[in-house]
Amino acid sequence: GDHDIWIAKTNENGSEEWFNDFGGTGIDKGSDMIITSDGSIVVIGTYNTQVPRESDLWILKSSSTGNEEWSITIASDNGTNGLVENGYSISETSDNGYIISASIETDYQGPTDVWLINADSNGDTSWSTTFDIDIFDHPEAVLQTIDGGFAIAGYSAVNGDDSTGTSWIIKTDESGQQIWMQDLNSVSVIHSMIETQEGDLLLTGGKGSDSDIQAWLIKTSSNGDVLWERTYGGDDYDISISVGQASDNGFVMVGTTNSYDTESDVLHIKTDPSGNVIP
Repeated sequence: GDHDIWIAKTNENGSEEWFNDFGGTGIDKGSDMIITSDGSIVVIGTYNTQVPRESDLWILKSSSTGNEEWSITIASDNGTNGLVENGYSISETSDNGYIISASIETDYQGPTDVWLINADSNGDTSWSTTFDIDIFDHPEAVLQTIDGGFAIAGYSAVNGDDSTGTSWIIKTDESGQQIWMQDLNSVSVIHSMIETQEGDLLLTGGKGSDSDIQAWLIKTSSNGDVLWERTYGGDDYDISISVGQASDNGFVMVGTTNSYDTESDVLHIKTDPSGNVIP
């Protein structure tokens, strides 16, 4: 098609072992990928049907060697009316199914809501629900928590401009019913979330507006109470895209910085368990 999803596998030295692309005749996009418990690869994204502006949520599963096992598009009632649905994040659930965060347009080129979908191991929808947080909602991260429920994190903008974004976390039960929501009350974006070994939630992204944005790390309790937050970077644009917990219980972030050179560079930060940078 015009644009396809591709998956590549490399060896430990970065040399390509295989490459495969997937897609239809339109503009298809991949946004997140996981390796499942059986060693397969599952990608979430957006499938464009070439009908003007009609895009559906897309789930693709391949073998560990890149051969397609199945491919499913999911359309809401809005999607069948020519509106856009974008996949954001996917995680495997304890029953070998999937929990997916996506967005749904509620009007032509207009506002978007959060769309939470629970699918079985074959990609078939078990249930779905929506959340209307603000005008343009971006559910960047989703996971199943240790209690069997789900956490969704992201940000919402009032005019489609990320510089107006405010971040939030939603916690649901195992059926997708909201238990609580925490508004993080700052001009910020969230890009990644993990559940720590202690059962807390750790989120990363960027805090600030315009070019004065710093990489952001924030830790909350399992009830959404903010335990601490830290910012990192210089006097220009710094943002964290992904975070993980290290074997010493500290954290590792990776992102982009413009604060230390005239060009964009990779930002790599290692912290202790309290979010303090380790020199």
